[in-house]
Amino acid sequence: MDSTTARDSTTETTGPLLTKSCKLYFFIFGSLLSGFLIVIGLFGNCLSLTILGKERKRSSTIQALCLLAVADTCLLLAYCPFPIMDTPWARKTNSIGIFAAVYMFDVARICNQVSALLTMVLMWQRYVAVCLPHKAKQLCTVRIVNWISAFFVVAAFVFYFPKFFLYSIKIRDNGVFYTVSNPLMRNEYFQMVYLVILNYLVSYIIPVVCLLSMSVAILRSLKSHNGNIGASVSSQHARKDLTKSSIAIVLIYVLCQSVQPIRRILMWVYDPYMKSSSCGGIDGINTIALSEVTTNKTRGLDPVDATETIDLRKE
Repeated sequence: MDSTTARDSTTETTGPLLTKSCKLYFFIFGSLLSGFLIVIGLFGNCLSLTILGKERKRSSTIQALCLLAVADTCLLLAYCPFPIMDTPWARKTNSIGIFAAVYMFDVARICNQVSALLTMVLMWQRYVAVCLPHKAKQLCTVRIVNWISAFFVVAAFVFYFPKFFLYSIKIRDNGVFYTVSNPLMRNEYFQMVYLVILNYLVSYIIPVVCLLSMSVAILRSLKSHNGNIGASVSSQHARKDLTKSSIAIVLIYVLCQSVQPIRRILMWVYDPYMKSSSCGGIDGINTIALSEVTTNKTRGLDPVDATETIDLRKE
């Protein structure tokens, strides 16, 4: 059982005094670097929406890319409080850190799950267009993409909704905020079934398996089409771009999403993890934020290649 989640949480961010080197570490990596990457990610997503926004109603692939950019933008906005937490001003008061840890982190999880599901929608559209072209007209439509995306948004919210009731925020007599674990959090069955098994099944295992399976099928289909003499030059280039973007999305997603299971293992090894990460140690929040922003930056470059695959999908 994960002792880091089983114990009663009465965390105060004021805790032990940090040395100058620790403060400098948190400020550089937690605030400056994470904040810089968030700004770049937001710029990349806005650029993608600007380029592809006019074409989203003409292609289900472009619509899926636009929805993915919106989800990634929401994810970046949800992570915005975390770089602020490591500024000298925010460390003088623990209110920002407490509220961000209790609420905004779970909001970011919802956005991250929506982003993962929309990535699956995008890959599914490509899979149908490449591997099942005879069904493309029925399945590759903007309306179907919108309905599936709306369902995934609601499903992600419902799945992560219980996490908003795991902790309560209290105020001490001296005005310091702290968190207390609710009874649901101290239930061992809830921890094992929901927080461990279901969470990693939904957020990591299922998306990774689906994306890898569809990517392998796409690569095999494209390889078998290389000998097609009647294929036009533009179609061949589009297939190459499709292969590159598909592989890039899958590899980046698997790499970035693998941070969370690794972080969970480190939390078990370095128990209590809050003490181990208090001064430049296993800074899990900043690591995850860094990986998510990196994912969004790369996704922001992908739609440019995807526009070249529209002709291939229509054939």
